[in-house]
Amino acid sequence: MIQKLANRFRFLDSLIRKRATGSPKELAQRLGITGPATFDWTLS
Repeated sequence: MIQKLANRFRFLDSLIRKRATGSPKELAQRLGITGPATFDWTLS
C-alpha cells in the first residue's frame, strides 16, 4: 500500500516537472484515481 502511494507521488512529481499533468480528469486517469480525488491529492 505504502509502496503504491510512493510510486504515485513519484509519477505525479515527474508529470509536474515535465508540465504534462493535463486537465484534472486526465491527471486522474494517469494516476488511476477518480476526478474528485485529484483535487484532494493536490490540495492536501
